[in-house]
Amino acid sequence: MVKLGSDDITRIQRFLDPFIITILFEILLGHDFPSELTIIPVSLIVFISIITILPQSGIYKSFRQRSLYALARRVINGWLLVIAGLISITFLTKTTANFSRLDTLYWFIISTVILLFNHIGLRKLIRYYRAKGENQRNILYWGDEEAARSFAKSLKDNPWMGITISAWYSPTIPIRN
Repeated sequence: MVKLGSDDITRIQRFLDPFIITILFEILLGHDFPSELTIIPVSLIVFISIITILPQSGIYKSFRQRSLYALARRVINGWLLVIAGLISITFLTKTTANFSRLDTLYWFIISTVILLFNHIGLRKLIRYYRAKGENQRNILYWGDEEAARSFAKSLKDNPWMGITISAWYSPTIPIRN
């Protein structure tokens, strides 16, 4: 059985996000835009906008220690930047009248749901596997004993992070009586 790590899933997401959203664009809005008005197909502009802007929002970074709420915020903010970029392009090229506002709204909402499901759903799945002992990261901890115990307890209470302390080093020599 092939095991996928979080890096593998991130690569898949980087590939699938632009393709799924561009295909959805083509299905919902592609027929609205006369092809003779542009040199570059509109779907290609959408695709390039997605692969350029979404990675800049940080949605493909590790969220091992961050909340899913923070991920959802980044997904929505990144998607809003893509939409703002596309609206700016259609405004500057004076082609906004060629798009159905209702179809554009449907595309925006469905794409938002797809992106959230793709990123949050897959991260929840990864967290489930980490809680079961898969996709673990071993770390070395440097700090005093009290902080190490507190940190170890935090990791034990949150197994979904998939982090285990393999060794602990103290900056001070423990005093023994």
